[in-house]
Amino acid sequence: MKNEKIDVLNRREFVDRIIGLIESIAQSKEHRTFAIDGEWGSGKTWVLEEIEKELNEKEETPFLIIHYNCWEYDFYQEPLIAIVSALLDFVEKNKTLPSRTKGAVKKGLKKSNTSPTGKEYDWQIKERWEDYPAPNYDDVHTYCEVAFDDSGKTFYYRTRNPELKVGDEVYVPVGYKYQKKIGRIVSMEDFLGSEAPYPLERTKHIIGKV
Repeated sequence: MKNEKIDVLNRREFVDRIIGLIESIAQSKEHRTFAIDGEWGSGKTWVLEEIEKELNEKEETPFLIIHYNCWEYDFYQEPLIAIVSALLDFVEKNKTLPSRTKGAVKKGLKKSNTSPTGKEYDWQIKERWEDYPAPNYDDVHTYCEVAFDDSGKTFYYRTRNPELKVGDEVYVPVGYKYQKKIGRIVSMEDFLGSEAPYPLERTKHIIGKV
């Protein structure tokens, strides 16, 4: 096939052994974590892609394969949030996943809101989990400039609340720990996602009016 990758590093045997091990563990209903370690260019990505492809191609596969690419979620400074976001994206976009399975996955992910990592990330998980779907660059988004003091320095936040206006004091999440603080809206403007002054995925949302 034209797009099929060639196994130039002879990783086929390794892939077959890993798949056999996964199937054996699945049948015994055990839990395991694997780490594939190797130098840059040693074929780790090819191995993972082959394992994912073959498990997905099995007839009536019992496996739920979620591909998490850390580079696509590197704008999250807290790893837990990045992983939860990737899992939510997968569940929301997967059209073949049974609704019962989707519900179970989402229920489990929602528990991460009270995980040992701490409630300091509540607002960020709440954003990705409940209130705000994955951003659409074709939609119009309301951006607010929010100031915290008289220094003149402002920060962009997004909102879907039509009742907010310039001059309002609002609660906003601040920093990678998403600490809840009070700021004041100094300007508001609507932008297409593709023309936003700050990337949609990296822009936090206003929590609410004070």
